[in-house]
Amino acid sequence: MRKGIAASTFIICALVLAGGAGADAVQDLVAGITDASPEVRTAAWQGAGPAGAAGVSALGELTGADDPEVARCAIAGLGRIAYHAGRPGADEERPAVAAALCRLLTDSHPVEARREIVYLVSLVGGADEVPAVAALLQDPELADDARMALERIPGEASADALIAAIDMVPPGMQVRLIQSLAHRQEDAAVDKLKVLVKITEQDAVRWASYDALTGLGLLPMEVMPVDPGFTREGKVRYIQGFMRAAHALEDKGERERAERTYASVCAFPASQEQASIALLGLARLGSGLLLKHAMGYLIEPGIRDVASQTLRETDYPGTDAHLLKAYPRVGPIKRAALLPILAARSTPEGSALIEEARADGHAEVRVTARALLGEKSPTEDLYEVMVQGSVWGRGDAAKAYVEAAWALQKAGDQEQAREMFERAAKAPVGAQCKLDALRGVEEIGSGDSVGFVAELEPVIKSKTDPALSLAAGRAWVAVHAALPDKQQAVDALFTIIEGKSTSPALASFAAEKLNALGVDTKAIPQRQGFITDWEVIGPFPNANGEAFGKSFNNEAKAAALGTVDEKTWKPAASDALPAVIDLTALFGETANVAAYGRATVDVPKATKAFFLIGSDDGCEFWLNGKKLHATSAPRGLRVDQDRVAAELKAGSNAVLIKVLQGGVSWEFCIRVTRPDGTPLDLSAQ
Repeated sequence: MRKGIAASTFIICALVLAGGAGADAVQDLVAGITDASPEVRTAAWQGAGPAGAAGVSALGELTGADDPEVARCAIAGLGRIAYHAGRPGADEERPAVAAALCRLLTDSHPVEARREIVYLVSLVGGADEVPAVAALLQDPELADDARMALERIPGEASADALIAAIDMVPPGMQVRLIQSLAHRQEDAAVDKLKVLVKITEQDAVRWASYDALTGLGLLPMEVMPVDPGFTREGKVRYIQGFMRAAHALEDKGERERAERTYASVCAFPASQEQASIALLGLARLGSGLLLKHAMGYLIEPGIRDVASQTLRETDYPGTDAHLLKAYPRVGPIKRAALLPILAARSTPEGSALIEEARADGHAEVRVTARALLGEKSPTEDLYEVMVQGSVWGRGDAAKAYVEAAWALQKAGDQEQAREMFERAAKAPVGAQCKLDALRGVEEIGSGDSVGFVAELEPVIKSKTDPALSLAAGRAWVAVHAALPDKQQAVDALFTIIEGKSTSPALASFAAEKLNALGVDTKAIPQRQGFITDWEVIGPFPNANGEAFGKSFNNEAKAAALGTVDEKTWKPAASDALPAVIDLTALFGETANVAAYGRATVDVPKATKAFFLIGSDDGCEFWLNGKKLHATSAPRGLRVDQDRVAAELKAGSNAVLIKVLQGGVSWEFCIRVTRPDGTPLDLSAQ
């Protein structure tokens, strides 16, 4: 930094921070803000805080400076002055700064500057500044800034200004003014908002007024009557007013009115969430009305957990007696829901009731009671609940049922475990239970499950739940692999592998099972027409693509050749699907080269066919010494990229391909199909 800049920075900071807001200090502040040096300008606005009202006036003149950096620093300096005046203990300084800021709100200053200034006024201003800010509510560019400033300025004057402006602005701004009054919790606005609800023709204004009034603790029916013509959204919004009113009344300490309002929401909720919130409100108030409403929701999905929680935790007098009295009068699903609540409340009578419930006439009650006592339920009880119980009861019963099946499987009772897994997989239970049950069917892998897995075909083909689809597919594969007729098992596994909707993961699993049955896994791609067994030779030079069209081999007699340029043919094979030959793996990381691959295709009689070729990069192709195809395009491999018509002779047919390489991956694959597109099964060669 230059010495002159450092010195001037020090002088400006010293003058301003010394609190000398006289003419000299202000003059030096202005000089610093307008200095050509960024360092000096920054130091000036950062130290502007003590400059007071005189500094505000001086910097205000600079907010419209031609130099945008000067204008920016002037506005930043005004912010420092406002924050300084708003500090604790600055009561004498604050009014002068607020008044000076207000004088900058005239349209002689840029809009962006006034937008920042009106915000600063809201930080230090009071009743005296309200008229100047309120006047900006008529300015389309600054109306929202003025509204938010008035929302922040405390006192009656700012509230009155917001209320008075409602009649003088467009509907959109009316809504935002009403929202500001709601944020302030401004009771003074009640009369005005009540009138608006009745007379306005603007739905947005009416509902904004309704929201604000209910947020102040007025009940919905005190604001507007229920209208049969309400839209669905209107009905929801009307009920939401009860929630706002209840919260407001609770905050104001009006417990009885809050209690009645929460109870109204419990009786007529617009959503499960609102009913849950209302129950928690009654619980917070220690209301006896909680017992009635929470009991009503004990079997309502989405609310029952909150209902159960509030009944477990409430200390309202007589709750235990109420629950014990209600128990024999309610249905079995609600009795099952009451048992965990009684257990949590730990009353002697409740403990005795749970013990008795072990022999209840309803399975879900028995299962619940035994679980609370740490006992295992009979599997038939679990099954009954799993298929006929409540939504929540089914899930717990299914989990216990599947766990019991696994225990039997590990103990060696495969048949009983298999039947239980199948029953669980067909029950109306959650996805996780079905996954565990299907995994059990797969683990046992019994041919006796053929009838069961036959029903799984829609699940296997479904794309809705990939995990469930794969689990069903694996069970299907494992069961068919266990068929006593080996050929039938092999055919079934090939069916799943070759299915158009079969996922790679399921095809791979089926291939493992085929291998376990002693089937050569090369048969899998061969049945799809892929040539799996090759010999390759190379690499040969391919600088600038010179290998394309060049003979490094006697292609017409390639099948009979041994060495070429001291290079020998070596075997290359693939049992993958698709059967891709990776030349990089065979010859190493090379670039700008080429290699040949040769193979034979045997057919019992002459036939027309198509060779479907994929290569990375380009390739040349010969059949029985005749060149049928060539492309020099640099490309990545796609299966069946090129379709080449050919005629196969009876017996052995010599296949030769030259594959070019530029860089990165280097590979190829070929499969053979009939003219109609069906694969030529090469597994019989």
